Amino acid sequence: MPAKCPGLRVIRIRERDAQEEVPRGLGVKEEAYGRTSGVYPFNDHVFYAVNPRSDQMQTPLTVTKLDPDQTRNALKQGSNPNPIEIVTAFLQPGDDHWAWATYTQALRRAALHTDIASTLPLPLHLPSLADEYLI
Repeated sequence: MPAKCPGLRVIRIRERDAQEEVPRGLGVKEEAYGRTSGVYPFNDHVFYAVNPRSDQMQTPLTVTKLDPDQTRNALKQGSNPNPIEIVTAFLQPGDDHWAWATYTQALRRAALHTDIASTLPLPLHLPSLADEYLI
């Protein structure tokens, strides 16, 4: 089939939603604090992509911004890395699935006006904002 559609590639993106089909975190042991980001293979065609921590979450692991007098539930920091599932559904012969998944993840940080990563890759993120600009 790829021979009939030269140049066509289909990448499917799935966000974490109420069905919780995309995991919230990957590879972090409970007893150790972990901060991970990047692209993680699930199999040859399915990858999970986790954004880096935001600029607001750059404090050391042992520091808390909460009231030191109320330490009952202030033992761990938390952030929402917004993982997505990337499925390389249709590629051309010779294409590297890992490379296309990594490229898709890189598009989440491709906006020129900000360093903040979006949940979706930029070509999907921008159309999702169109209703904010239409009257």
